[in-house]
Amino acid sequence: MSVAAGEDLVNMARKLMDGFTLTAMYAVLIAVSIFMILPFIWMLNTSFKLPEDVFGLPPEFIPANPTLINYQYLFQDNSIVRIVGNTFFVAAVGTALRLFFCSLAGYAFAKAPVSESDGTIQLYHRYDADSRRGNPHSRLHSDARVLSD
Repeated sequence: MSVAAGEDLVNMARKLMDGFTLTAMYAVLIAVSIFMILPFIWMLNTSFKLPEDVFGLPPEFIPANPTLINYQYLFQDNSIVRIVGNTFFVAAVGTALRLFFCSLAGYAFAKAPVSESDGTIQLYHRYDADSRRGNPHSRLHSDARVLSD
């Protein structure tokens, strides 16, 4: 067997292993995603059940008698508009306050003098420099020593 034929065989084996690895990775990702989406599907199916069917034993994944009465009850009460409005208001105010205070902190960090003895700043700059070189973990142990000094 020639060297070229041996290299071709090795390359073919690598491609086969890469394909198998990729297939296995996709299989695991699909299984995990199905596992993670099941609670949302269960919640949606439960919304079509009567209250007495929700806690019935054995539990049914697909309701025997689907009904829209829960949605009818939800939209008959006008407080749902207020509840959703309050949710958006709290989210918007929280986001605005976080943006404001983080901007102030970012400005302060940008203008603050940096001393060589500040271990936290050194840790950040070393990690940043290593990540720019493509090696984010090369100085992990030496950085821990800097913080303990």
